[in-house]
Amino acid sequence: KPKLLGRCVDLSKAYKQVAVATESLKHGVLGYQAEAGDWRLYTTQSLPFGASASVFAFNKVSRAIWHLLVHGLHILTSVFYDDFPCFEVEPLTALTARVLDTFFNILGWKHAVQGKKATDFSVEVQALGIQYNLGELWEGKLTVQNKPGRRERVKALTTELRKLESGARSVAASLAGILNFCGGFVLGHALKPATHALSKWSMGANLSTAASMKCVT
Repeated sequence: KPKLLGRCVDLSKAYKQVAVATESLKHGVLGYQAEAGDWRLYTTQSLPFGASASVFAFNKVSRAIWHLLVHGLHILTSVFYDDFPCFEVEPLTALTARVLDTFFNILGWKHAVQGKKATDFSVEVQALGIQYNLGELWEGKLTVQNKPGRRERVKALTTELRKLESGARSVAASLAGILNFCGGFVLGHALKPATHALSKWSMGANLSTAASMKCVT
């Protein structure tokens, strides 16, 4: 059987590539009062990141792209916001890679073509913050694991958090986010107590350093 390989296509700054309708610009104005007393008003020509309506609008767009890839080009792919994990048998990967790049270029979508997010089809695929190993898929085994460097990052943040006397809350928030990724694709909730404690700490709750560090370790 031919190897099944994967690749994740990542749209570059996806929200900024979606324009706001002219008649809707008046609903997205940000203003502040300057020192002279006058007001400075700003608007955006693209979807504002963080707005709930932006998520709704962009999901419709990304779903349309997914529909064209699957039903128009018969690409085996999924979609999560601006990430499109794609899969192909090894003999066809070169052709499929060209099809994918040409497809996004024709539509005018900027996507990663260089750097760590511009990956070729491979047995090991990184998508959505996780690494998948497809090497034994035909034998019924799919390996899902943390991407390289994440465990080392957790250790480094934990060490830094133990030493900090000030600024610890921002480090705790970063560590909580990474632990969420680490525990999100495994059965059970072994990391939930640590994540919960760190999140409360980062938001100002009075948690002792000892208790929080006990959860992490």
